[in-house]
Amino acid sequence: MYPHRIAVFHSLLSKWNHLSPADLRMGVSRDDFGRYLIEKPDLRRLATYSVQVNTVMDAKRGHSRPIFKQGFVGRCTYSFTSNAPIGFRNATLILAMFAEFSGVGSSVARGCGQVDVTVQDGVNE
Repeated sequence: MYPHRIAVFHSLLSKWNHLSPADLRMGVSRDDFGRYLIEKPDLRRLATYSVQVNTVMDAKRGHSRPIFKQGFVGRCTYSFTSNAPIGFRNATLILAMFAEFSGVGSSVARGCGQVDVTVQDGVNE
């Protein structure tokens, strides 16, 4: 389990488009995230864990039971391929900055999906 580029940025795009007025919605496709982005997770510093996000009543057993979500904490760098269009780059950077406010994935209201974003200027080779 790690922050795959398609899952991360499609989640952010879905939240953006759900919350934005019609004229600010983005039309980036899932395939574009796979085609023009590269993720580089630091697997040596990636820690996985489980978080209890809710409880439900188990009618069969007559008591409540916890619901857990699996997650991870770590660092991941995303970069653009050399042929990424400028419009895609701009949309992706907007979504990356939006991630600090919206969180990534599910259960963000319960503390999951927190993100710190640092944007670096660089040249792909």
